[in-house]
Amino acid sequence: MKKISISIYLLLSFCIFQFLLPVSVLAQNETFENGSKNGYAAGEEKLSSGTWSLDDALIGDSDRDFKNGRKAVRLKDKGKLTMQFDVVANSVSFSYGAYDTDKAASLELWIATDGRTWKKAGVISTIKGKLETARFGVNGKVRLEIRNTSNSGARVNVDDVSWGNAPSPIVNNDKPVGNNQVTTNNEISNAVGNAKDNDHLLLGNPSNAQTNVTQADNYLLIKRQYALSYSKTRGTPNWVAWHLNKSWKGDAKRSGDFESDPNLPAGWYQVTTKDYSGSGFDRGHMCPSDDRDASDADNKATFIMTNIAPQTADNNQETWRLLEEYARRLVMNENKELYIICGSYGKGGTNKDKERKNELANGKITVPARFWKIIVVLDNGNNDLQRINANTRVIAIDTPNTHDVDEKPLITYRVNVRAIEKATGYNFFSNLPQSLQDQLENKIDNEGLH
Repeated sequence: MKKISISIYLLLSFCIFQFLLPVSVLAQNETFENGSKNGYAAGEEKLSSGTWSLDDALIGDSDRDFKNGRKAVRLKDKGKLTMQFDVVANSVSFSYGAYDTDKAASLELWIATDGRTWKKAGVISTIKGKLETARFGVNGKVRLEIRNTSNSGARVNVDDVSWGNAPSPIVNNDKPVGNNQVTTNNEISNAVGNAKDNDHLLLGNPSNAQTNVTQADNYLLIKRQYALSYSKTRGTPNWVAWHLNKSWKGDAKRSGDFESDPNLPAGWYQVTTKDYSGSGFDRGHMCPSDDRDASDADNKATFIMTNIAPQTADNNQETWRLLEEYARRLVMNENKELYIICGSYGKGGTNKDKERKNELANGKITVPARFWKIIVVLDNGNNDLQRINANTRVIAIDTPNTHDVDEKPLITYRVNVRAIEKATGYNFFSNLPQSLQDQLENKIDNEGLH
């Protein structure tokens, strides 16, 4: 892609808000990957983060759209992209670029603290030819609107709108950004919400899961031992994330007592251990029992059914187990700490009797077609996000849920993170700058696995 020159002039026009709201959530974002609006006519689109209004705007997926992933918003001249919900944050960022070969493009960010009275918060001018990222400081409860103000007919792509609570205010909003941007520790800090070292979601919430009954198939559950996104329809977790270091290891005995999750909303079907009986599939842990044996309570938490999915024995007891054991050796023998996330996708697997099944419990549980796992490996220490760089080791695998999965060595299933993103629609490492995400997500690990 040709080298371009971009000048960004950020105009601060914030007033002191009437009140400040405490921020207790991790950084959130909208990737537009689930959107389907293919016309410019004004309309609303229900996305993973909530409902957005698109006026003279669509969600584009052509080769001429600049985007992270498969889709991005495309704004016509005078087009608007508007949140129909409020968020609490002190920082906002989004990616932008001129559509196709359009020239003389510009954008404005507007904010409302009451949902209707808009104030200009910043201007981005002279946009050309590739995605860049702009960051703005906000303060408390806000609603966002991004406007194409090109006055030239130019169309603009917008992607990966993020909001959260940065550790300290962004103070450089009035400085132009040159065309040779460098990822710095400060940039990493500004990309993060209030996540702290050892937080299970330190690297981001890949599906923008929320603890909201209207998001029944992307329902966020935060436990002391792990965090997860649950699907009511599938009866399994979409993904489970956890941090692992020596502090989680001990000599607690394996609980073995599978229990329904009391934290699911009232009225939702409660998966039980009996739903798996006679199915020929293992009750496959996502966060493993042996990763949580510092106490009886920690180990017991891994047997909650929202941490379980139907997994063929040849994966659960062989291929999957080998990677789990390898990860624990990194922690115990090499003094590493790990950020791990795993999950499943698709429908249909083969059980120990080589029978293909798509569902269990009369359709209440979906049998996944694939299981994936991502492990970020760090030396044990502090300031974890700031220590992640392009050389940080990232292990990723994607395995079939079939009876013969163990007939091939574990290394056969190594992939890069970007491949898992394409398969699932998730956005991993969203709390890292996009340039660093690209470096980490496009490499395939070539160390240590057998």
